[in-house]
Amino acid sequence: MTSNSAQPPATIALVGATGTVGRLVAAHLSAAGVGCRLIGRDRTALMALAAQLRADAAAAGRAAPTLAL
Repeated sequence: MTSNSAQPPATIALVGATGTVGRLVAAHLSAAGVGCRLIGRDRTALMALAAQLRADAAAAGRAAPTLAL
């Protein structure tokens, strides 16, 4: 049996979000509209990454991504 009900949006837990690869993955997921839970050791860097992802979305005319720290 299949359901036509809408699925809730996905949220990805991204460990190492402030590293080189983590930042690239976060940007890609954010651009695709996927919500992210950013996880990393440096809270200041996490806050800066979240602000950058929100600014990038606004500049592109997209809704701000769902980000949790």
